[in-house]
Amino acid sequence: MTDSPDGTESVGAESGDDGQLTIRIPNPKVYMARQSQWKGRRGKPRCDHCRLNNLKCDRVLPTCNHCSWANGRECKYTPLPTPAHRGIPRCDRCRLKNLKCDRSLPICNHCQEDNEEDCNYTPKKRHKVPTENQTATPKGDGNMTPYASKTASFLVSEVPSDHEAEVPAESSTAPNGNGATPANKHTFESELRTEPQIKQYKPPGSPTPGDDNAMDVDSEMFQQVGPDGVVTWVRKLALPPLAAKSSSSTSASASGSGYHRPFVLDQGMIVTTPHIDPWTHPSFASLPTAVLQTLVAITAIEMPARHAFDEALVRFVGGLAPELRETATFIPDVYADVAHAITEGRISELSVRLQLWASCHHARSGSHKQHLLILPRDAYYNMDRADEESLRTHYAALTDGEPVPLKPEDPVAGSLATPDPLAVFDRVPVQQQIYDVLVYTHRNHSTAPSMLSEARRIGVVSAPSNNVALVAELVLMQATITWPMVEIFTRLCPLCKMRGKNSTRAAASEDDPSASSASRSHSHVSKR
Repeated sequence: MTDSPDGTESVGAESGDDGQLTIRIPNPKVYMARQSQWKGRRGKPRCDHCRLNNLKCDRVLPTCNHCSWANGRECKYTPLPTPAHRGIPRCDRCRLKNLKCDRSLPICNHCQEDNEEDCNYTPKKRHKVPTENQTATPKGDGNMTPYASKTASFLVSEVPSDHEAEVPAESSTAPNGNGATPANKHTFESELRTEPQIKQYKPPGSPTPGDDNAMDVDSEMFQQVGPDGVVTWVRKLALPPLAAKSSSSTSASASGSGYHRPFVLDQGMIVTTPHIDPWTHPSFASLPTAVLQTLVAITAIEMPARHAFDEALVRFVGGLAPELRETATFIPDVYADVAHAITEGRISELSVRLQLWASCHHARSGSHKQHLLILPRDAYYNMDRADEESLRTHYAALTDGEPVPLKPEDPVAGSLATPDPLAVFDRVPVQQQIYDVLVYTHRNHSTAPSMLSEARRIGVVSAPSNNVALVAELVLMQATITWPMVEIFTRLCPLCKMRGKNSTRAAASEDDPSASSASRSHSHVSKR
């Protein structure tokens, strides 16, 4: 027995027996040393013997680890085509028949077997950038491509335009008028890399520049940033001018059956801005100037959204009985009808419920130019009719910005001063103005009683907050800002919600004596 040069021992070498009976015993030290230097060969093919027997080949040339221990074995490496084609699509025929295409150019294996000359490769999910959208490159940089060509494929627009939809997809005519010949039908690999068509991203629901019907003259688009940071596009639509009353509508309103209040809000119209945008209309009197200036300075994110409050208010009014619903709040059309009837002395043409409301509360007109309903306060409810008319005229002049008519001094009255018209009458708000009034009264996030008192201070009809029964009666009788409306507003306020949660947690911790006593006893023991 002799040692071999590579450290292995050969048996029967001195006896001169047949070489096929010679057994090479590998040296464990050399074998383990080679295994310890194992390196990953990912992507390199194994030798034919290791691949056939599914062995772990180290892919060392000229002989791998398994073939080196066998005498006379040939370690041969046969290159195999890689299965990954790096995004090169199959030809149209193989893709249609779901065949395994080798993607050879100009003709693949299947098309060559079937003697098909038309072997076309159509790129998938990509379109060439139009020439008008490509940026001009400076001189000397003819090989440089625009930056848009390096953009990811997920920016490709899959929706064709109206002009492109009219062009047949299978047209084979070139732009210069020359037809395609069989020689140039084949698409080579350099032509498969088409450039994506980049479109500017726009938020969902945003206005389209080319869409003429997207925005009217009286509509504007705003971006609303909600409390959770979500940015949405919303549209502010101006109220259309009021339609003239006809004889049919007059007769219908007199019978009381022609009044229909819309209780379904338009889901597509959301009126909101980064700041509070007061509701205004040229046919209706605006809120006092001090209120409007304060509203513009209030941040909308600290207040409930207008559309959310309007939806809650519509649900509240819609839950009332039909005869009570009619005078709970006044939408613009009904408000204008009542103002016209009171100004022209045609109260009898209104519905029975509106007639009762106008006569019971001494409803008067507070403007000669716009629609405004005013009601005398409780302290001046039984005043003389002539004095009431004089104060009403004074109030209308202040509202319209006209000079106040001077009243001659009455010597009988003596030193009694004439009361302020703004302190005698309260204005009835339109349903859309209720939100503006509540925002003004809630600017310091005060409580519901304080909000009702503030509304009465600025001259808006509101229910007193000290008598719950009277509040319920006023809810059913007149269009006013009531306790339920204030509660709806405060519950929707995001800042008040956060304060309410914090106070609830603090109260829960204070009301749990076991936890507090356990903590105190634990601290007492730790001190000892």
